[in-house]
Amino acid sequence: DDEGGISGIIDRTQLEIDKISIENKWEDRNLSMTLTGPTPLTNAITEESFKLFWTVFPVGALAVAFGLFLFHCDLLQTGRIRFVQGIKVVIISGLPTLCSVWITLGIIGFSNYEVTMTVIIVGPIVLALGVSYGLHITNRYAEAKGNPREKIEEALNSTGKAVFLSAMTTIIGFVSLVFTPMRPIQTVGWSLAGGIVVVYIMTMLMVPTLTLLLDLKQHIHPHYTFFIN
Repeated sequence: DDEGGISGIIDRTQLEIDKISIENKWEDRNLSMTLTGPTPLTNAITEESFKLFWTVFPVGALAVAFGLFLFHCDLLQTGRIRFVQGIKVVIISGLPTLCSVWITLGIIGFSNYEVTMTVIIVGPIVLALGVSYGLHITNRYAEAKGNPREKIEEALNSTGKAVFLSAMTTIIGFVSLVFTPMRPIQTVGWSLAGGIVVVYIMTMLMVPTLTLLLDLKQHIHPHYTFFIN
């Protein structure tokens, strides 16, 4: 009976141990028994890793959002804050990426695929790649000339192709991990390859729409070209 998977087996075994401990009054004799071995140890590390992930990931997401805002609000370029522009960039690049992270983790959970401790790296990697894809497209839009429709078409025709090629090469690189004999690495390979597919789809669906709705405009500051280029 493997109901509940490995975690279910470990929990039922631990309950039996606790039951035997109570029946034989091991505590009165200062005796205890703990499950050990590769499987319980790996399961415990995985559970603890995911607890730490949900503690650390929000901090990382806020740090990324702050970095996006700082480098796009003109504070470093002019010394004055253009609050609205900074918020626009955070929304355009950040929202599709967060959706991609939740969708990827949701697919992993829904598929009931064996989750190992190494899967937690999917979130940070998808976050980093999603933000970069969104920034490439929206910055190209801000640099283009013409009305919003013409600018987004130019951005997708030029930078959009580069983002596609970048995503494909990244997917191929992660798929190569699937051919290793180690199951945890195989899991990471499938998860990351699927995550990049999700982040690319969400980027191409949401970033152009958000860019058109918010109509991000680039302001050139001739005396401060370091952060612009």
